[in-house]
Amino acid sequence: MVGILSGLPLFFLSNSSITDTGAFVDNIVLRKNVIYPDLIVQRITPSNYYPTRGDTIAVDMVIKNQGNADADDFYVGLYYNPSYPPDIYTYKDKVMHVNTLHSTDTLLVRFENVTAATPGTWNMYGLVDCYGRIDESNETNNVIGPTTVHWLDPGQFPDLVIEDVQVSGYCPYVNESLYVDVTIANRGGMSADMFVTNFYYNLSSRPQSGYDCEDCDDCWLSYWGLEPGERETFTFTVKNNPPFGTTWTMWLWVDPGNIVEETNENNNLDSIEIEWHDLPTFRISSMTRDQIINKGLEFTNVRWVCPVINDTARHCSFEADWTSDYVVGVEYKGEAYEWGSFDDTLQFRCNLEKGLRAGSHQDNDCLPGRTGNPSWATGIDCSGLVTRAFGIPTKKNTSMLIGYCDSLKGGFEYVLRGDALIKREIHTYLFDSWSKDDSMLVVEAGDFRDEDPDGSSEARLWNRPKWWYETYFAFKFKDVPLIIDNNRSGDANSSGRTDVADIYYLVGYLFQHGAEPHPLWRGNSNGDCKVDVADIVYLVNYLFKGGPAPYDCQPCAGWTCISYP
Repeated sequence: MVGILSGLPLFFLSNSSITDTGAFVDNIVLRKNVIYPDLIVQRITPSNYYPTRGDTIAVDMVIKNQGNADADDFYVGLYYNPSYPPDIYTYKDKVMHVNTLHSTDTLLVRFENVTAATPGTWNMYGLVDCYGRIDESNETNNVIGPTTVHWLDPGQFPDLVIEDVQVSGYCPYVNESLYVDVTIANRGGMSADMFVTNFYYNLSSRPQSGYDCEDCDDCWLSYWGLEPGERETFTFTVKNNPPFGTTWTMWLWVDPGNIVEETNENNNLDSIEIEWHDLPTFRISSMTRDQIINKGLEFTNVRWVCPVINDTARHCSFEADWTSDYVVGVEYKGEAYEWGSFDDTLQFRCNLEKGLRAGSHQDNDCLPGRTGNPSWATGIDCSGLVTRAFGIPTKKNTSMLIGYCDSLKGGFEYVLRGDALIKREIHTYLFDSWSKDDSMLVVEAGDFRDEDPDGSSEARLWNRPKWWYETYFAFKFKDVPLIIDNNRSGDANSSGRTDVADIYYLVGYLFQHGAEPHPLWRGNSNGDCKVDVADIVYLVNYLFKGGPAPYDCQPCAGWTCISYP
């Protein structure tokens, strides 16, 4: 049987269960395929999960129509903090109208200027088709959330910051160890529990967030955390022997894994650049005596202008008992000396240019918790100067220097130019020459600003009477070559060699009241057990006319002949 409905043919088939005469219609079911939209919220994303009270944020919602029909004229709502997931009857904090969303399309909806009047934790929800205007194939999937946003009060959360980074030098040599002091402070209003500080030796780009020991070269764990206003200084040791001539970017990150919930999560990272240099050319296996003295005096000629960082009020505001006597903007001659470190002139200039202050403070050098001589201070000390002058690659203190030297059997009366006068754990000098009135000229790293009219602090030749050094012991650096015959006279000026300078020295001694030879037999070149004009004539013949060499020391006239060293 065939029927017609709305212009469409309908076919009726009997199942032959009725056999009476005539046409009959059995049970009839009519079905129609209807298509609907289906709106969902795929995700809700705040621009900041930890805003501070008074801040505004934006909230992005991604809407999708996963049905098979377009959705026209509907609303999307944002709910700040309802107690339960919202429905179409719940008050909406923000609403946005959408004209059309085609089937299978997505749409980004942004709500601006979202803020909170009081701190707290919000559970944020998103709802599509707020007023129920769209008939959907699924009406149960229109809500997403909660997404948690923590509105912070600056006085109610910790805030860990990298307050200060100090290095032992910004221009180290490749075989030197570098020390980095990192001061972490809690500037928030609550205590910060246990946290980690990571140190990345050389990354060209910013390290990624999250704690991963494989990505960092070192880390420091603060077991007890920090109370509000407290600070703690960690010291990292940098691996030495990098490729020389390269610049490293070193990164420091406090709480890299965001273990501590803070007021500000964007101030936990800092970086510094270090320029590594090749070994200086003066570091050779055998130093001459002139090289030793010239290297010591090199520090005398350095001129530098006191940087702003030397302003004590700016750098050490919590140290009321100490003030720097350097004046900002004033030019000084010679490297600053106040318990400094192992800088040579290149490193000294580099450190000043990079912002390290000149000189340091003996007690704690403006770093809380630090005592003793600071490792990062600029400038030179006595053993540092002598160590550099000797060409020793790492800094030695006054006791350690002795291990690189041979003791002079005759004491400081037998010193030659470039020898060291050392008093263990006290001080050390480099001997240069003898002067009149039985005084000694030495190269010294010392602070003489109270005595110098130009206010300088420098290493220089310093003249003191011989008795000044009676508590010191004389040493020869092992890598300085001996004179050809160390028991032969002729070296009247104790320079370590016999030359025309010794003639002038004897002339000054005999006729101009100059300094006498030390020991006296060094001036007795002709071996007659006295020092007079005949020794001058003898040296002239030896040096310019091919005459005989000076005699060995003669044990006469009360002279004691002791071999050098």
